Amino acid sequence: DDFKTMLSLNDKDEDQEEGLPLKPTQNDFVNEEEEERIPRARSKRARRAPKAVYDNDFEAHEIQNAIKASKVITNRCRTDGSDIPLAPIFYPTEEEFEDPIAYICSIQSKAEAFGICKIVPPDGYAPNFNRACCFGEKSLVETKHQNVNRLQQGESFPPGKTYVGLEKYKEMADTFEENYKEAHPETFKDIKDEDDLLKRIEDEYWRIVETNPNEAKAECGSLIQTKNVNKKGEVLVEYGSDVDARRFQSGFAAGISGDPEDTEKHPWDMFELSKHPDNLLRFVDDDIPGLTTPWVYCGMLFATFCWHVEDHYLASVNYAHKGSAKTWYGIPGSDAEKFEAIAKTAVPSLFKENPDKLHHITMLVPPGQLIENKIKIVKLVQKPGDFVVTFPRAYHSGFSHGFNVGEAVNFAPVDWIEMGRVACRNYVKGNGKRNAVFAHDRVVVTAAKSLKKIFETTKSRGKWMAHMSRVLRTDLETLADELENWQSILNGKQRGDGFIKGDPLRFYKCQNIPEMDGPEDCCVVCKAMPFAAVVRCECEFGRSFARCLQHWNRGCDCKQRHRMVEMRMEVDELRALAKSLEL
Repeated sequence: DDFKTMLSLNDKDEDQEEGLPLKPTQNDFVNEEEEERIPRARSKRARRAPKAVYDNDFEAHEIQNAIKASKVITNRCRTDGSDIPLAPIFYPTEEEFEDPIAYICSIQSKAEAFGICKIVPPDGYAPNFNRACCFGEKSLVETKHQNVNRLQQGESFPPGKTYVGLEKYKEMADTFEENYKEAHPETFKDIKDEDDLLKRIEDEYWRIVETNPNEAKAECGSLIQTKNVNKKGEVLVEYGSDVDARRFQSGFAAGISGDPEDTEKHPWDMFELSKHPDNLLRFVDDDIPGLTTPWVYCGMLFATFCWHVEDHYLASVNYAHKGSAKTWYGIPGSDAEKFEAIAKTAVPSLFKENPDKLHHITMLVPPGQLIENKIKIVKLVQKPGDFVVTFPRAYHSGFSHGFNVGEAVNFAPVDWIEMGRVACRNYVKGNGKRNAVFAHDRVVVTAAKSLKKIFETTKSRGKWMAHMSRVLRTDLETLADELENWQSILNGKQRGDGFIKGDPLRFYKCQNIPEMDGPEDCCVVCKAMPFAAVVRCECEFGRSFARCLQHWNRGCDCKQRHRMVEMRMEVDELRALAKSLEL
């Protein structure tokens, strides 16, 4: 009951101007010949199935039952949006709004238990929209093709059309929305107000998702001749996700609230947020699209972002620039493992083939099913001008009510470090498997060295310094303990998990620590990204590719005596660094 109790809410909403960029002079979208000539940007966060072998196996009868279940979706858990509690909404003052990370940290104790929350800027503080965002003949909106009726089955999204400029994508999205509403007059007649329309669209969305694909033809018969409904009657949409803001510009313009004379960057501008002094991701020595630099998202009616958690269990900020609303669903990090277990039982065959299936962001488990299984879930409606924050390890999903443009980026306040360590351990074990995107230990060590330098050059000791030093010291000591334990195991002095029976491994000090981490620095077995110590082998493969300490004996068939441990940070160095942060 306490979980369902909302924090103080307010009916205050802001009407945002629906200004659009000028129409480009190209065709509606790139034709097939042109599309072949346009190289698709490769994201550094590409979802790949891991090559590791995991112990979590499924019985044959489970797989067969799952395959049957994935083909026939039952209606026993039909989702009713009115059954889902609302996430909290916060209204910062002008002074509070000036520092985004400080404000988010101030509400975290109230909001994190919900997984997600909404922040509405003070009157007059909404950022201006950059009309150059995704505009022009060189701005390509690449889309993913989504079959809304099959989102429960976790099928991969094939590439959709590539649109030349935001306006052309909008034309397609508006046409689909108009056709769909005309084909379903009973659903959309006699709309009372905006809230009524939002509820009807949400009900219609879950009706489609939870409709047996075999019944879809009868449901959408009048739309079968359009390109957005296939011959089976299944609803097809195109989602313009993961548009790199570095290539096609951010949606944030300088200034606030339509003031053309204001040239100062908005404090919540995603590029500014990524450089915030309290954002530990500024210590990641590489631009990672969507993580250290923002992505732009172009949505249409029913376009969906499926259940997922952020890389390394990071927090995220999402802003709605313009267009129609989005409905979000959130699960707090405290229920993440329960949710993962439910998802795996829904279609276990998918997880046997791809243990990181949830990180492909292609699967929906309807809220009705989650509520039935006692999973905490909330929802919110994000309108233009609203910010949505997702907290560490909070699963979230949602869909668009029509054409819209949003933007998002990850961030890491100091309190994220503990959860980031949990993510690293889970990556190594293969739980909720995905590839590491950066080296957690490098970020912690770099941040600690930066704080140490501040301590050496100034006598000032603010509260934030005390808190940061305490968190960093704790994580450094944890890293030192883990490293010391593995040294004892691998040099034969201590028995433990992974104890070696033959010759102990050789240890040597790395003289040239690489300035940044690349794909070759990922463990070839689990795809975690070790930093303090890396296992190498004398063979050509072993010299080129790394292994984490957990998988010291995997990756090649060489004898044990040929393996060695490259020490980039000694245990004593880590403990000395931790001690230097004591106040």
